[in-house]
Amino acid sequence: MNNSKRIIKVGVTGSAYNEKRNIIDLPFTNVRMGRHRDPIQWLDLAYFKLTGKIDTKLHSIHNDCGFNRFDVLHFFNKVSLSTTPWISTFESFIPRTQSPSERLYRTILSPSCVRLVAMSEAACRMEWSRLERFPHLREDIMARIQVLHPAQRPGISSMAEKALTEGRIKLVMVGHLFFLKGGLETLRAMDRLLERGAPLHLTIVSQLQTQDYVTNSGEQERSEALRIIAKHPRNIKHVPTLPNSQVLDLFKGADIALLPTYNDTYGYSVLEGQAYGCPVISTNVVALPEINNPDIGWMIDLPQNDRGEAEWRSTDGRKRISRAIEEQLVVHLEQIIGLPDLIRRKGQAALDRIRTHHSPSSRAAALEELYSSATDKAPS
Repeated sequence: MNNSKRIIKVGVTGSAYNEKRNIIDLPFTNVRMGRHRDPIQWLDLAYFKLTGKIDTKLHSIHNDCGFNRFDVLHFFNKVSLSTTPWISTFESFIPRTQSPSERLYRTILSPSCVRLVAMSEAACRMEWSRLERFPHLREDIMARIQVLHPAQRPGISSMAEKALTEGRIKLVMVGHLFFLKGGLETLRAMDRLLERGAPLHLTIVSQLQTQDYVTNSGEQERSEALRIIAKHPRNIKHVPTLPNSQVLDLFKGADIALLPTYNDTYGYSVLEGQAYGCPVISTNVVALPEINNPDIGWMIDLPQNDRGEAEWRSTDGRKRISRAIEEQLVVHLEQIIGLPDLIRRKGQAALDRIRTHHSPSSRAAALEELYSSATDKAPS
C-alpha cells in the first residue's frame, strides 16, 4: 500500500480563527479534516455557560478515552490525556493553564504526543522559561517542539497593483483590544502630527475594548481616544467591526499598517498587511521581530525581559512603554512623510518575505509529514 496516497483523517476540536489560520484552511493533499469533540470539551462548554468564565485547565486539556474516528488529532493550545496520536500548535506556552502540574507536562512526553508546533521562536523561549520549575523535564519537552510560523497567502502579486494616493499617507490599525495594541499612543501621536498639518489619514477597525490584561485601561482612556477621533473627522476614521475580507481590502488600499503593541503573542495583522504590500510599524516584542524588521518595515524598540516581553507588569513600566510607543511613532511617521518612496520599497520587500517565509503549501506539507509519521507509529 502506498502511504503517500492514503487519506489521513485529522480531527480538530475547534474551528475558530486560530484553528483555521494554522490548521484547517491549509492546502493539504492527502488530509481530510473533521470536527472532534471529547467529554472534557463538553464540560468546558457547560462551565462557561454557567459562569461566563473560562476554566483554563478544562479549556486546555483533552481526553477522548480512545473513542474517535480520526487517525490523528491536531489541537490549538491543548494537551491530550488520550492514547490517540496528537499534535498541538501553541502560541506562547503549553499547557496553557495557570501553574500546570508535572502530570500535565508529562502528557507531552507520552508516546501519543507526536509533536508540539510553536508558532514562533518566542513561543519556544516562553516554554523554556516556564519549564524552570521542572528542570528534569526541560530538555526532553523542548526536543518535541518544532517551529512553524503561520501561513499567509499574498494578497497581491506586486506593488504595481496598489494605487497609492499621492500627497496623503493612509494608515490602518486593526484590533479590538485597542489599548493593548498601542491604540491610544497611536492617537496621541496622530493628534500631535495632524496639529502640525501632517498629510496622514488613519483608519481604525476596533471595538475599542478596555480592561485588557496589560494596560488596565478603562473609561478614562476610552474617552480620550474618542475625543481625539472626534477632533479629526477628516483624518481619522473609526469603524467598530468589519468582515475579514473588508479588512484585507483596507490593507490593499493603504500605505502603512500599524501594530505598536504592548504585548501580542504573535501578530496576524502584520502578516495580513505585508501580504498586501503594507510595510508595518510594530514594536519589537515577543514574535514581532521574527516577522518584521527595519528592512521591510519600522520597529519601535521597547525594553524587554529574557522572554522578549516588554516590561509592562508595573505602573512605571507601562508608563515607559507608553512614552516610547508615542515618541517613536512620531519619529517613524515623520521619516515616512519626508521619504515617501520608502513605502513602496519596504512594501515590496515585505510582500517578497511573505511569499518566501509563509508559504501555505510548505506549511501544509510540513504538517502532512507529521500526520503521516503519527499514523506510521500508531498501533494497528
